[in-house]
Amino acid sequence: MFREALQKIPRHRTGALLKASLPELVHWSSTRKSPKIAPATVNKLLGAVQTVAVWARDNGMISDDVSWSDPFSKMRLEEDEPSRELLLADDLKKLFASPVFTKGDRPAGGKGEAAFWLPLLALFTGARQGELAGLRASDVETDERTEAPLLIIAPERSRNRTLKTKSSARTVPIHTELIRFGWLDYVEQIRSENGKDAWLFPLIAPEHGRAGVRAWSKWFNRHLGQQGVTDASKVFHSFRHTFADALRATGISTEGLRAVLGWSGSTDDAGTATRYGAKEKFRRFGRVLVDAMDKVEYPGLDLSSVHWNGGLPGSLRRPARIA
Repeated sequence: MFREALQKIPRHRTGALLKASLPELVHWSSTRKSPKIAPATVNKLLGAVQTVAVWARDNGMISDDVSWSDPFSKMRLEEDEPSRELLLADDLKKLFASPVFTKGDRPAGGKGEAAFWLPLLALFTGARQGELAGLRASDVETDERTEAPLLIIAPERSRNRTLKTKSSARTVPIHTELIRFGWLDYVEQIRSENGKDAWLFPLIAPEHGRAGVRAWSKWFNRHLGQQGVTDASKVFHSFRHTFADALRATGISTEGLRAVLGWSGSTDDAGTATRYGAKEKFRRFGRVLVDAMDKVEYPGLDLSSVHWNGGLPGSLRRPARIA
């Protein structure tokens, strides 16, 4: 009954509904036709209550004489796989023709430099939105062996920075296009002004909780639509799939692909994904990852008009690799 009630919670709640009890929400929903929360949200709510119940059992709130098993262990709903379409060359052309990338515009919803850098970083690293929002200046460094600039993606619980899975911790070589756009200059500017531990995107940093990232995501989806990319299945996470295909096209090994994208491995080679930490994965592959990353390209996409307004003059930048 509890699970069925959760499935009747309206997705959009305002006013009095924000403080309504579960029975009140169910009653409201039964008298109106409105979208309900997704199975994934129901499962999160079940998981939260499960945590409380298990804690209570482990801490003696249920007598040892009572036969008890976790009532929530098999209550999860089957979740639909999210539909995420690739961003094609035409979609990318429309997006990166935006004044955000060509004229230095910074809409309020874009949260400063996050509007410019997050899409470009996702296109050339495959990193998730939350991973990029949690970057600090110290997460960009140079590898001594290969002399390649690197992006370190790792958890830091003391600053509320978490990753989706343990295997998500990784080190990603920085593509030469990002360098041409002025990424290293931007990082150095933040580091020199605010210190090595400063957030690179302070307006959506983890200290704001998930709300900052969610608000930015809504802005990005609106901006994408305003630029002519209206397919609802094409969202920020689509960059990850687009990048994965571009990286595969370089001929990189399956293990190398997992190392860059932070994917967990199969039973046979799970050690590659889970045994090695963010930097250890890179040390294992080294130059192979650097060379593969520099081969990532998007045929038909011209980014020559993209520039960061605080970067180096165009004549001092390295030539574009994408045509």
